[in-house]
Amino acid sequence: MEASKLELVRLSNATQGESVIFIGPADKIKLLTENLSESVVVYGFTPEEPDPKNLLEISDTFKNIVVKEKLTRLTLVGVGWGGTLSIYYSANNIKNVRRVIFFDAISRPKQLPLELAFEWIERFLPLGLPFRPISKDFDPRTIIHRVRCPVLVV
Repeated sequence: MEASKLELVRLSNATQGESVIFIGPADKIKLLTENLSESVVVYGFTPEEPDPKNLLEISDTFKNIVVKEKLTRLTLVGVGWGGTLSIYYSANNIKNVRRVIFFDAISRPKQLPLELAFEWIERFLPLGLPFRPISKDFDPRTIIHRVRCPVLVV
């Protein structure tokens, strides 16, 4: 799916309250959002499972949608590959994220041989040192230390 065709879908009837965005596969999001309180404004960002090479582009599209909708102080719930997008958005938009929850998050969709070598070297370096930039295959582990809000990993 093209990133330009992605959209944020409102999943609740609430007009006021905290904004919670669920990111991930549509079937899992539906199960998680069935019985939420009416005081929570719930959104879903559920494109088909993206190619790992497109995750950076999809993440930028997600950021643009959040800005366009004027959503602030977000709670992000990332399911599966949605956890990867949540990590990246949270690390790069610190002031706009209140909480993050990861369910069965994917931290590295694909490992290249060179990345495996860097991972081995990083084991001996101080925690959180950004040794390499995010690859085209979208590895958020080098930036997760920049997430500055409460995080629940399930």
